[in-house]
Amino acid sequence: MKLSESDPKDKLVAAVKDSFAFCTTALAKVDDSKLGEQFPFFGGRPISRGGALVALGGSWTDHYATQAIYLRLNGILPPTAQPPKKN
Repeated sequence: MKLSESDPKDKLVAAVKDSFAFCTTALAKVDDSKLGEQFPFFGGRPISRGGALVALGGSWTDHYATQAIYLRLNGILPPTAQPPKKN
């Protein structure tokens, strides 16, 4: 899906939800027995499937940290820093 800065919020939210659904489906198919298999990664450099999963986790934490800083700079407490809701 092609997105632009002028797209309405509902289109952007739908794209993010589709992206999470894609990742959920793809990660559900990960098989532990194949974690040592090599495949070409960025730039054709070989990496194991397990190594790619570690890189993926590191990338996600990097993106979350960036967003958390952005939220804090705009006076918003990130979701993981908010106190637990009382029942």
